Amino acid sequence: QENTSRWLQKLDTSSAHLVLVGIPIILAVFIVFIWNVSPIKAAKGIFDMLQMNSEGRIAEMLIKYDRVASYNTFATSEARMRILDASIQAINQQKVSPQHALALLERGIKDMPLEMEKHAQEDVRMRIMFAKFLQLRFSLAGDQRDFEDSEKIYRESISIAPHFPLAYIGLAEAYFVAGKKEEAAASMEHIFKEV
Repeated sequence: QENTSRWLQKLDTSSAHLVLVGIPIILAVFIVFIWNVSPIKAAKGIFDMLQMNSEGRIAEMLIKYDRVASYNTFATSEARMRILDASIQAINQQKVSPQHALALLERGIKDMPLEMEKHAQEDVRMRIMFAKFLQLRFSLAGDQRDFEDSEKIYRESISIAPHFPLAYIGLAEAYFVAGKKEEAAASMEHIFKEV
């Protein structure tokens, strides 16, 4: 009986110890889960956007984009990249009307200046993405300011990262779309000299 009593007392102490140790572990797991809910939802949203794009469901994709952007996680930039890809694909394959293509571009452009401020101005990929949006909008709408802004952003990107070929390629594309073939060729030549 004495052994049983000691064993029960030990069990009570062990149980209390397990509860004291278990509660912080459960809380930590819960906090980590809650902390990661937005990024998980955002990642799923990007997958949904890819599916919608492949099915040509552009209007739904824009709604999903707004939801993903509202999470304000890493996925905002990634979702914007999907919008850019969808815009390029839609324009190239003539899947959507010019008005719908412009709507895609507008959605991608809308928050870019704020996004660039939030992240380092030296984020060359972000700058190139912004310039590409402007360049595409120029090719659809013909607003000379879009060409000038995209050219300026590509040049700034080159000055920040002179060995980054996408900036030269983007600048060459912008010149080509604007009908400036000599400047486009010169930009492409710089790739071989600088990169």
